Amino acid sequence: MFLNLEAEMARTRLNRTRLSKEMGITLGTLSLKLSGKSDLTLKEAMKIKKLLGVPMPIEELFEEEDTSSNINNKNPEARYHKCNPA
Repeated sequence: MFLNLEAEMARTRLNRTRLSKEMGITLGTLSLKLSGKSDLTLKEAMKIKKLLGVPMPIEELFEEEDTSSNINNKNPEARYHKCNPA
């Protein structure tokens, strides 16, 4: 899932139904693409960025959620990499 995209969609009040219509694809197809179960093309990503009208770089807008960190981890410090001073 693309958290920045979801946040920008909420901020601009662009829901998935309207976005799918603007893109000319079904809501199901859009859902598959945004969930990562189907590939999102660069052309589609650029169109979404344009529809949102955000100045954010496309790489940031479509940055994938980091699944290596676990929010439910009992030790939240474990999510951060420790650096040993030289």
